[in-house]
Amino acid sequence: MSIKDMRTYMHNWNRGAEGANEQICLLKVQKQRLEAEAKHLAVRQQYVHLKIACWHAVEDNDAKRARRIAHEAGELARVINHES
Repeated sequence: MSIKDMRTYMHNWNRGAEGANEQICLLKVQKQRLEAEAKHLAVRQQYVHLKIACWHAVEDNDAKRARRIAHEAGELARVINHES
Protein backbone atom coordinates (compact mmCIF):
# COMPACT_ATOMS: atom_id res chain seq x y z
CA MET A 1 0.00 0.00 0.00
CA SER A 2 1.38 3.40 -0.91
CA ILE A 3 2.02 6.06 1.73
CA LYS A 4 -0.88 8.05 0.31
CA ASP A 5 -3.18 5.01 0.59
CA MET A 6 -1.99 4.35 4.15
CA ARG A 7 -2.80 7.95 5.10
CA THR A 8 -6.23 7.64 3.52
CA TYR A 9 -6.76 4.36 5.33
CA MET A 10 -5.82 5.90 8.68
CA HIS A 11 -8.02 8.94 8.00
CA ASN A 12 -10.98 6.74 7.10
CA TRP A 13 -10.48 4.67 10.23
CA ASN A 14 -11.71 7.61 12.26
CA ARG A 15 -14.67 8.17 9.92
CA GLY A 16 -16.32 4.87 10.79
CA ALA A 17 -19.20 3.89 8.52
CA GLU A 18 -18.70 7.01 6.36
CA GLY A 19 -15.25 5.79 5.35
CA ALA A 20 -16.13 2.10 5.11
CA ASN A 21 -16.69 1.99 1.35
CA GLU A 22 -13.36 3.69 0.64
CA GLN A 23 -11.63 1.35 3.10
CA ILE A 24 -13.10 -1.65 1.31
CA CYS A 25 -11.92 -0.32 -2.06
CA LEU A 26 -8.40 0.38 -0.75
CA LEU A 27 -8.16 -3.08 0.77
CA LYS A 28 -9.48 -4.82 -2.36
CA VAL A 29 -6.81 -3.09 -4.43
CA GLN A 30 -4.18 -4.09 -1.88
CA LYS A 31 -5.43 -7.68 -1.97
CA GLN A 32 -5.06 -7.72 -5.76
CA ARG A 33 -1.51 -6.37 -5.48
CA LEU A 34 -0.60 -9.04 -2.94
CA GLU A 35 -2.12 -11.79 -5.09
CA ALA A 36 -0.03 -10.62 -8.05
CA GLU A 37 3.10 -10.54 -5.88
CA ALA A 38 2.34 -14.06 -4.62
CA LYS A 39 2.02 -15.37 -8.20
CA HIS A 40 5.30 -13.72 -9.17
CA LEU A 41 7.01 -15.13 -6.09
CA ALA A 42 5.70 -18.64 -6.86
CA VAL A 43 7.23 -18.45 -10.35
CA ARG A 44 10.55 -17.30 -8.91
CA GLN A 45 10.46 -20.15 -6.37
CA GLN A 46 9.86 -22.62 -9.20
CA TYR A 47 12.86 -21.17 -11.04
CA VAL A 48 15.10 -21.69 -8.00
CA HIS A 49 13.72 -25.23 -7.62
CA LEU A 50 14.69 -25.95 -11.24
CA LYS A 51 18.17 -24.53 -10.77
CA ILE A 52 18.68 -26.76 -7.72
CA ALA A 53 17.45 -29.75 -9.73
CA CYS A 54 19.83 -28.80 -12.53
CA TRP A 55 22.79 -28.76 -10.18
CA HIS A 56 21.74 -32.11 -8.75
CA ALA A 57 21.82 -33.47 -12.29
CA VAL A 58 25.29 -31.99 -12.79
CA GLU A 59 26.38 -33.53 -9.50
CA ASP A 60 25.03 -36.89 -10.73
CA ASN A 61 26.93 -36.50 -14.04
CA ASP A 62 23.62 -36.58 -15.92
CA ALA A 63 24.31 -34.02 -18.66
CA LYS A 64 21.14 -34.83 -20.59
CA ARG A 65 18.92 -34.19 -17.56
CA ALA A 66 20.90 -31.07 -16.66
CA ARG A 67 20.43 -29.64 -20.19
CA ARG A 68 16.70 -30.43 -20.14
CA ILE A 69 16.23 -28.76 -16.74
CA ALA A 70 18.44 -25.80 -17.71
CA HIS A 71 16.30 -25.29 -20.82
CA GLU A 72 13.14 -25.39 -18.70
CA ALA A 73 14.69 -22.91 -16.24
CA GLY A 74 15.64 -20.65 -19.14
CA GLU A 75 12.05 -20.63 -20.39
CA LEU A 76 10.85 -19.75 -16.93
CA ALA A 77 13.49 -17.00 -16.64
CA ARG A 78 12.04 -15.43 -19.81
CA VAL A 79 8.59 -15.46 -18.17
CA ILE A 80 10.03 -13.85 -15.03
CA ASN A 81 11.85 -11.17 -17.04
CA HIS A 82 8.70 -10.48 -19.03
CA GLU A 83 6.70 -10.00 -15.81
CA SER A 84 9.24 -7.63 -14.29
